[in-house]
Amino acid sequence: MKRGFLLAVFCLIALEANAAGPTINDMIAASSAPEMKSLIGAQLRAFGAANDYSDVVNKRAFYCMPPKLALTAEQANDIFARYIALHPDFAQRPGDDMAILLLMSLVDAFPCQ
Repeated sequence: MKRGFLLAVFCLIALEANAAGPTINDMIAASSAPEMKSLIGAQLRAFGAANDYSDVVNKRAFYCMPPKLALTAEQANDIFARYIALHPDFAQRPGDDMAILLLMSLVDAFPCQ
């Protein structure tokens, strides 16, 4: 199921037209700016809520963080930056792809068993 989800996500990203504007690398470079920290924090909270909902309703979470772990925006950004470093083909994607790539980085960092 996880592979199917990631394949669908990858296809959506691949089909999207490459718009002018900041790239994923630009977003990572700007990650210390207060606006970026706020954006990452908001996305992290939204993904946490969606993950909890999916776990309850579908009996399957997207990612499985340890129960006592509370990620900060800085930690989430570090996970995201490492994921992009491991998948450099995503580095020049439009900055608009940040949310889905952040989710993919969390799925990769915290796989469900």
